Amino acid sequence: VPGTKRGDIRRILNGVLLVVVANGLILVALSSTFSKPLSDLVFGDQSQMRAISAGSVFIVTESLFEILVLGFLRADNRVALCSFYYAAKSVLRLLLLWEGLSSGLDLAGLLWLLSLSNLLLMAAVYFVHVLPTLRGSVETALSGFWRKALVHSGAIVISSNLAWANASLSRFFIVHMLGLSSLGLYAANYSLASMVSLSSLVINFTAIPHMNAAWNSGNANRAV
Repeated sequence: VPGTKRGDIRRILNGVLLVVVANGLILVALSSTFSKPLSDLVFGDQSQMRAISAGSVFIVTESLFEILVLGFLRADNRVALCSFYYAAKSVLRLLLLWEGLSSGLDLAGLLWLLSLSNLLLMAAVYFVHVLPTLRGSVETALSGFWRKALVHSGAIVISSNLAWANASLSRFFIVHMLGLSSLGLYAANYSLASMVSLSSLVINFTAIPHMNAAWNSGNANRAV
């Protein structure tokens, strides 16, 4: 990516990072405030209030990890480094889960452990790859760019929420109609069936960066 365009991409991604952080703080605050009704909605039981707060922190750390690794590193076409961080995330997560289960932690405790593993990796990615470029995000946010960006991305946000609803709403019906144990069985089988999507992930991590590089270099025929 040319230097000027690379700087623009960095400024945009830094701005997106700030948006994710702000939304994450709002999510954690709302989840902590309404943990009891959310526990009843998600688990069909108000006794899992601690898991709601822990889950909201886990969701935020997952989102930040994704934007840091997939956003910044893939923008630099550093696919091998992305793979390294994902592998490190998986290994660290397995070790922490094994230790947590051996120690008898409940769901909330396990979610806090997963959040901790995300935070450790996020710190490594942030201080090594992201921090030197953070100042440009403020300049971009003040330049009027984000008003245009939000207008054009509105349809994507709506589409993403509808896709999430299509994939997840069934779980809320199952937990209230059949119970949490049936939902666990359903979720396990859903995860196993989703393994077929690994083939598309391989294509996304290999073909898409090369297509982007060809398009940015002006070679539209090669990109298509």
